[in-house]
Amino acid sequence: MKSGKVVEWLVQEGDTVESGDSIATIESDKADMDLESFSEGRLLKILINDGEEAAVGSPIAVILEDGEDEATLLQALSGGASGESSSSSAPPSSAGSDQGPVPPPAADGDAQEPDTPHTKVYMPALSSTMTSGKVVSWEVSPGDFVESGSPLLTVESDKADMEVEHLGDDGYLAVVAVDDGESCDVGDVVAVIVEKEEDAKLWEGWAPGQAGGGVSTPGPA
Repeated sequence: MKSGKVVEWLVQEGDTVESGDSIATIESDKADMDLESFSEGRLLKILINDGEEAAVGSPIAVILEDGEDEATLLQALSGGASGESSSSSAPPSSAGSDQGPVPPPAADGDAQEPDTPHTKVYMPALSSTMTSGKVVSWEVSPGDFVESGSPLLTVESDKADMEVEHLGDDGYLAVVAVDDGESCDVGDVVAVIVEKEEDAKLWEGWAPGQAGGGVSTPGPA
């Protein structure tokens, strides 16, 4: 999934949303899925309207959280910046599932990686203030078959623990790059999912920071 289409918004500007509330229905290349909010607050601005598309990782709405200044956020919007991206996780990241909104990953190194169809899963941003996340637990193990929309891992953010779903194509978990109890920055690779079961062994020993490729899975995984 490289882009998603907003089928419809389930809330309106000005509505109060809770963490875990369904706020929009997103059409991917696989199916229509409800997108959950990873923040509590008031829906300040919808950036992508019904029927419009946005690239994975692009902000589609701004949620004003407690303690944030509305005038400052509106000024940032008018200047071309944005607040929290509710494209997350989350698509029902969110890891999706690949989960939460995910910024573009850092440039990879020059090392060779297996030339196989794969999806890289990145640590999602589960709130507008989250800069890193801790893996509480993995819900799958290396070698397991992973379906699109199924839970991948639970992430501890600066707000709460959230389950991240896989939003990419069905496949097999080949690499767990961040183990239970470990932390990494938002946008870092946390896992690799391959298309064919036999390809998983080709990824043994691979670690993030090596040569890139694949598709970012947003978050909430």
